[in-house]
Amino acid sequence: DDAAPLPDADTVEDTQPESESEQDNTGAVPADEADREQPEETAETVSPVQRLAQLTAELDALHNDRLLVSPHVDKKQIAAVIAEWTGVPLNRLSQNEMSVITDLTKWLGDTIKGQDLAIASLHKHLLTARADLRRPGRPLGAFLLAGPSGVGKTETVLQLAELLYGGRQYLTTINMSEFQEKHTVSRLIGSPPGYVGYGEGGVLTEAIRQKPYSVVLLDEVEKAHPDVLN
Repeated sequence: DDAAPLPDADTVEDTQPESESEQDNTGAVPADEADREQPEETAETVSPVQRLAQLTAELDALHNDRLLVSPHVDKKQIAAVIAEWTGVPLNRLSQNEMSVITDLTKWLGDTIKGQDLAIASLHKHLLTARADLRRPGRPLGAFLLAGPSGVGKTETVLQLAELLYGGRQYLTTINMSEFQEKHTVSRLIGSPPGYVGYGEGGVLTEAIRQKPYSVVLLDEVEKAHPDVLN
């Protein structure tokens, strides 16, 4: 097949004015020229008054959540700073812990039903522990909660974290079914001296180091290896 002949110079010159005249009649602008003519949206297009109004609205929204600057420093604010620096729960600093433990049977009884004997045992032990009769460095208490599913074991632990420390964020849960082998004890408390990983700490020791004021739940503890429970 023969290729179509290229237009000569006269043809090109004749067609170009027609396109320009069509543009004048229709008012259409080529896409590339339209892009060049569109002004870019920049921060300078927002007036200072509009920007100030926007910042004022954002500040009002923050004030609705909490007071940013207080004219007076009270005990609550001091406790909040100490809690942030030390990691001690604010609830533990600001409330009377002894009154909470004294009323523990009432607080737990409102949520945990049918476990009056277990709650009374917890209450008695915590009262004794708060008398500082335990050895230094020992936990406030170590409890074995046994029973079928649905009787309130996990909920009891959650409520203790809420009442004693101020929130469920102070609860660390460790699934003990992951420690069914004898050698996994190093994962729990860290490797002994001379072994790989010594000094790094284990799951349990690191949880206590990072949150010394907390509740630790060893879930499904019956599935762990006997050496892990030793």
